[in-house]
Amino acid sequence: MSKVGKNRQKTGGRQKGTPNKKTKELIEILGAFNPVEKLKDIFANTKDDCLKAKICLDLLKYIYPQRKAIDFQASENNGFTVIVQDEKTKKMLDEL
Repeated sequence: MSKVGKNRQKTGGRQKGTPNKKTKELIEILGAFNPVEKLKDIFANTKDDCLKAKICLDLLKYIYPQRKAIDFQASENNGFTVIVQDEKTKKMLDEL
């Protein structure tokens, strides 16, 4: 499969948004089962705060985008250093 750049068109592969075979099989197996609805029911019917927190944390990533780990360190000359965990973000910041 070729890489898609600024002036290149994608060739081959699935159309964007088309599920792969494994995803289609999983959807067929699950049928009408909705895991989010099941988690809502468990959340409403439990008194265990730890379980409620776990459900909230699990669902949080589907509502809000996950943030990248970035650390700022101040230096003596009134500047700062940005420390990032992944190369993509590091390259983007280096270009600035």
